[in-house]
Amino acid sequence: MPAFQRLRAKLNTLFVRLLVYFIVVALVPIAVLSGYYATIGSRTVVEMLRVQGRIGISKAEAKVEAQVEAYRHKAYQLSTNPLVLEALAEDIPEDRAGNATRIYEELFRTMKGDTYSAAAHIVSSSGRVRYSTHAFPESYDLRYQRNYGNPFSRFAAEEGRNASIITTSNRYTNASNSVVVLNIIRQVRDEASREIGYVVVDAFQDSFGVVNEDFLFKNVILIDAENFLATSLMNPERHGSFALFPELREVTRLRDLDDYQSGSTITLLRSIPNTSLFLAAVVDMTPFLRNLRGLLSVVLAISLSGVALGFALSFFFSRSISRPIRELSESMGLVESGRLDIRVPVAGIAEIGRLDRSFNSMVGRIGSLIALTHEEEEKLRIAERKALEAQINPHFLYNTLSTIKAIAKLHGEAEILTIVSELGNLLRGSLGDMGPDATLGEGFALVDSYLAIQRIRHGERLVVERRIDEAVLPVLAPKLIVQPLVENAIVHGLEPKLGEWRLLIEAFREDGKVTVRVRDNGIGFPEGLSLEGLVAEAGAVHLGLYNVYRRLQLRYGDEASLSVESSPGLGATAVLRIPGGEP
Repeated sequence: MPAFQRLRAKLNTLFVRLLVYFIVVALVPIAVLSGYYATIGSRTVVEMLRVQGRIGISKAEAKVEAQVEAYRHKAYQLSTNPLVLEALAEDIPEDRAGNATRIYEELFRTMKGDTYSAAAHIVSSSGRVRYSTHAFPESYDLRYQRNYGNPFSRFAAEEGRNASIITTSNRYTNASNSVVVLNIIRQVRDEASREIGYVVVDAFQDSFGVVNEDFLFKNVILIDAENFLATSLMNPERHGSFALFPELREVTRLRDLDDYQSGSTITLLRSIPNTSLFLAAVVDMTPFLRNLRGLLSVVLAISLSGVALGFALSFFFSRSISRPIRELSESMGLVESGRLDIRVPVAGIAEIGRLDRSFNSMVGRIGSLIALTHEEEEKLRIAERKALEAQINPHFLYNTLSTIKAIAKLHGEAEILTIVSELGNLLRGSLGDMGPDATLGEGFALVDSYLAIQRIRHGERLVVERRIDEAVLPVLAPKLIVQPLVENAIVHGLEPKLGEWRLLIEAFREDGKVTVRVRDNGIGFPEGLSLEGLVAEAGAVHLGLYNVYRRLQLRYGDEASLSVESSPGLGATAVLRIPGGEP
């Protein structure tokens, strides 16, 4: 054999093919991962963080806006409150004011729910009137802050309207160590447009604790563009000019609102509507890029180790596959020759072991099916014999009833003659025809025979009303599907009752189905007993209902239904619905 052909034969072995495939499958992902990280990976991480950052800052901006609007509305409520206007106009200190208690009540009512996250203050232009939900700040005490630099000196003297400002310049720490980061100050004027005082709502650091709920940002900064101040909402101690915030060193024009990347951080900007405030969120990419590089190193190390290990394992792997496959093939040949006692050992490889178990199970089932076929053939012969024997009994009953009928007629016993005749009809309807179905007309004929017997027993006490739509009479249904309902109503509902018995039998088409309703005025069922409970008692007293219920399930499945409604002492109603089509 030429050397080329020998080499080709070796390359076609399972071992060589598995080895080559394994090397290709192992090395290609390594090459792809390395190329992806070098060209696209880092850029994808940056873009993903930028997109997530935009989503995060949009949510943070919405929450800050909502908080600012809420506090601004509270400041407006207080500045327009008649009690506050009266107190500021009178300019009487609280210790001498008669309505001080009511003003405090209005103050705390307005700030209800926010007393731990914000403080509200009321001060008159002279400084004599001072109300607060917390300790009144010294910076708002106009008795000692009359110079131009006090927090209220920025209001322009605009007659005829109230003015308000939102700023971060009046930062302080109150007695409970809560840091104030935002001030909403509203000027209050009287009806003559004279300034009479101010309402201030100071927002604490805790008010904005949810701006980084996704833990994405390294820092969230509130910028006061009017005063060129910045406040960290995550680090309360950082507050002041932009120079204290390296993240803002490339912020030149706030109105541009462009996000930018600087080194390993991304800074995103959003404005707070209707204010001079801006929100800056800083995303630190360092942990994400470091994790990406670490993950790539781990993947490369594991992949290279796997390639080295594959050279050693491929040989054993090929042998572990070929041997059980050969044994399975040989066993199949033996089964084809008729050996159904053959079983193969289950291989250690899960997939091949599943094949071995399936093969063993299949051979076992074939043997069982052959034995079951013989058993079923024997049962079929026994059932056929019993069926032939069962045909003898109805003929014997018919002949006996004919004899009784003849004797009753001979002696003029009309009631016995009627009972025997109707009983013969019942037996002929239930036993005479071996088919499983009968028309509803035939079923109601059996009901008439049963009721004829009951009338002889109970006389005029039993009043029966029939409302049968003749259009439903040709509909086929299982035999004896209506008579057990009537029998159940008389035996369990009417017979235990004193007085007149009334029985209503209805049959009509409704919604493409045939409805049969049997209603009595008997004693009803015990309270809380459902159809399932009646069926559960089938072995004791409700065998007829159980028989109807099971035959409906076997014949129609979910297309038919049987329901029972009852009121103790007032009667019961059985409703049967079967497919009947349209006439």
